[in-house]
Amino acid sequence: MITEDAFSAADAVDETVALTKAAASEAASSPKTNGYDALWIHADTVTALIIALGSRLPHSEQSKLVDFTVRLGQDIVSHPTNGTVLRLKEPDDAQFWTGMPRLAINLAEVWLRNSGVTSEDESRNQDFVNLSAFYAQLAEVKFQNFQGDISWSLPRLTCMFDETRQVTRQDVRVACMWLIYAPKKVLLDVQLRRKENRQVRFNQFKPEFWPQWKQFLQDCQQKPSSEISDKETQDLITKALDSMGKAEAAAST
Repeated sequence: MITEDAFSAADAVDETVALTKAAASEAASSPKTNGYDALWIHADTVTALIIALGSRLPHSEQSKLVDFTVRLGQDIVSHPTNGTVLRLKEPDDAQFWTGMPRLAINLAEVWLRNSGVTSEDESRNQDFVNLSAFYAQLAEVKFQNFQGDISWSLPRLTCMFDETRQVTRQDVRVACMWLIYAPKKVLLDVQLRRKENRQVRFNQFKPEFWPQWKQFLQDCQQKPSSEISDKETQDLITKALDSMGKAEAAAST
């Protein structure tokens, strides 16, 4: 439904909630399959589909998917028989759907599995760029547990300062996704490091990273290597710098 113009994000949420209640009824009356009941399978399927769409939909066409995910995460589902709040007890007793059961786990698995994709695998690289944009948009609106410090999961934004490795086109594109779609969130995490005034752990943002990112992207514009001179990458760099400027202006008001 997310990819169909005839249905809104709200329609997709209503349909998902109806399927959730049906899965709860089935779980109460049917035996488990391979150790999992119908409700667990439903939660796993829904969140896996959300992530799959986040990977396949072009990053510029994800607004409806983000809207659906945020709306679903605001919905509290009652058990169809006893009226209590419906929960998925394993592994963390998350409630439907305000606890978004299985989403963080499934996203982490996909994230770790694909973060090291080589530059030769263009299809998977593009999927990871799109997924990065989806992740960034959820972080920007402080969606549930995505509002925490996200710098640990953004090696693309820290590897730029690692003199032992060569920054790739994929590194630049993924970094641009975060700076385009979550500039306020990234800036906030940089500012938190400054306020904390303590030693930065591995891969966390340092306060000086923000101006260094700007300088790096400006250098990519002015003296692009052959790997990042294509129009698509240059357009992303321009948008990233523009978003950073807007985030700075908003932070200063």
